[in-house]
Amino acid sequence: METLQFGLVTVVLVSTCILHNAIVTALTKSCDVDSPDVKSIDIQLPLINVPADRTFYVCQQFQVPDDTEYHAIAFEPIVYNKGLVHHMILFGCSFHIEDLKPHPCGRLDNRCNTWLVQWSVGMENRICAPPSGGVPFGKNIFSYLSIQVHWNNDGEELNTTDQSGIRVYYTPKLRPNNVGNVQIGQNGLHIPPRSLAHAQSGSCSSTCTNRLLSHPIYLTRVYIHMHFLGTEGYIRLYRKGKMIQEIAHDWNYTYTSSPVHHLQNGVRIDPGDEIRVTCVYNSLTDYRLREESTSFGEGADAEMCYAFVTYFPAVEKFSQCIQVDDLDVNC
Repeated sequence: METLQFGLVTVVLVSTCILHNAIVTALTKSCDVDSPDVKSIDIQLPLINVPADRTFYVCQQFQVPDDTEYHAIAFEPIVYNKGLVHHMILFGCSFHIEDLKPHPCGRLDNRCNTWLVQWSVGMENRICAPPSGGVPFGKNIFSYLSIQVHWNNDGEELNTTDQSGIRVYYTPKLRPNNVGNVQIGQNGLHIPPRSLAHAQSGSCSSTCTNRLLSHPIYLTRVYIHMHFLGTEGYIRLYRKGKMIQEIAHDWNYTYTSSPVHHLQNGVRIDPGDEIRVTCVYNSLTDYRLREESTSFGEGADAEMCYAFVTYFPAVEKFSQCIQVDDLDVNC
């Protein structure tokens, strides 16, 4: 048995032989993972005690095969503690990492800033790459993967554990396209109290796509993410200032069961287009009632307004396109 110090909290690493207690999310999609050339690797925390903090982010890096270039074609969430895990994000790291133990997420973890997949509470099944592409890692790309797990311990319970992670299915038989992911949204949230339908938007502006995209891309998957105050969300495409397409719309958003939108034919984005996500919040009724303003924050008692979007072909350094109020942060 080994102990790690998370600030003032000691975390105990327990033998992974208790893995049989894990709750693995129900699976129905194949994602072509049964092909003989497909292998898998688990990017998964060891069994550890969770701090009695309402919100806690734990990170851990893992060395992955880098003898050649690979395509990740599917991701399987391994959710050990369903009542605790708020979200998981898998990032790629292109530099050598010495310390591979779990630790509180910090500034150094932000060096791994290209994300491969995102899972949030309520999402079920494997997450499949589009049939024409895969998420690249391996030789000359990423030799390490980093997992970020957000624990939302509402009851600030002691003596609870977690061993969650993501199984990555990958192949050396490369598909025609490299798949990328981009996070679009608004960090400057200001939600007034006792408001029935307060809307805020954040976009990957026309300025950003003109600077960051050297060619068209095609969106294939969208997941809109808010917290408990969210009631509706949508993402739209604007060209030369005019709305030309609604890409996805969650009419009755629920934090614990928000849908994933698969864009079967792909939505083309040209340099100079704007991709705008809008989130609608209710701070008036039932459990959503707030007597004070609510701002952006990492905890579930704060709010977010993001769209997590999968696209191809991948564009280097196009993994975040965030605004704070009207300020473009990433371009």
